Amino acid sequence: NAVKMVGFFHLTCIGWVFFRSNSMSQAADILSSIFLKFNASEIFTHKDTISSMFKLSWLLLLVQICQFRGNDLLIVRKWPFMFRGILYFVMYYYFVFYGMKAVKPFIYFQF
Repeated sequence: NAVKMVGFFHLTCIGWVFFRSNSMSQAADILSSIFLKFNASEIFTHKDTISSMFKLSWLLLLVQICQFRGNDLLIVRKWPFMFRGILYFVMYYYFVFYGMKAVKPFIYFQF
């Protein structure tokens, strides 16, 4: 089951490449760069972006773990008001101070 989930995730990501590309040749260039010219050391040149991702993702991961352990997707709504308030404040803080710094048009506006 996990193999199917990972495979479907990768197929979805490849589909996004075709959806976002302006042409088939651009999609082919992107895919060839991913599969043939991938250099893991280039990931670390974007330390600010990666740092921002991890600063926000730990909190979202914690919420998902609570949802999984409680077998309830709406578990946050059942938390006491004070805990929910803290969670919402911290999430707002992270989105405002670690979120996107520049405006980028939404993907659907390209059509």
